[in-house]
Amino acid sequence: MGFAQDTIKPFIVKWVASSFFPDIFVPDGINISLGAEYNYKKKNSISCDIGYIINSGNLNNFIEDRIIDIGILKIKSNNIEGFTGNVELRHYFKRDKLYDAQVFIPPFWPSLLQLKNTKNSISGYYWGGNINYQFTSAKRNQSISNYPQPGYYDNLYTVNRSVIALHCFIGFQSIRKKGFVLDQFFGIGARFITSYSINKKADSVTDYEIFGFKEYDSGYKLVPSITYRLKIGWLFK
Repeated sequence: MGFAQDTIKPFIVKWVASSFFPDIFVPDGINISLGAEYNYKKKNSISCDIGYIINSGNLNNFIEDRIIDIGILKIKSNNIEGFTGNVELRHYFKRDKLYDAQVFIPPFWPSLLQLKNTKNSISGYYWGGNINYQFTSAKRNQSISNYPQPGYYDNLYTVNRSVIALHCFIGFQSIRKKGFVLDQFFGIGARFITSYSINKKADSVTDYEIFGFKEYDSGYKLVPSITYRLKIGWLFK
């Protein structure tokens, strides 16, 4: 029995390369994230990622030295760890219609050959939505006045922080004949952020995150969000 050229090869394992970059929503931390995509129905797929957040250490210091005045990575912690979970639903466009339209749009020309050569239902351009959850626990220091005695002492406290995010996105997935996968998308949406502190003293300077929208150590806030994801993977036939 033969197989058509468009036979579905449904399972892709991916490394979320972009999650390794320092994140303005995870000060002092980087996220090591892996996932998979399953083609459950023709041009529709579901993708899931899980990640572990660790302290970025010297990598974060290297970047901060070059963007000191922006105020993105100025929230410091002694140690941060946590986890993330992400679920995406995708719908892939028909290749023939996209090819005809892109011939007249110069920015899309680099992807034309890949789009025409691919024989997989979950390659090419797609749109979709995702829901993401993130939890971090950060150890932080604060200097407390020793009044009425002179001087200050250090107090170590914990900040537990949760983020729920929703995005709509559009992207492009390239699948080479040997199985190598390159996937990236841009999206817009919103994030709901909550945080609370354990063992924090009142006498302390407040740090603000995300360009001053919210106190890092406590409170809650709904903020707009832009997301970009770059994934590298392998398709299993």
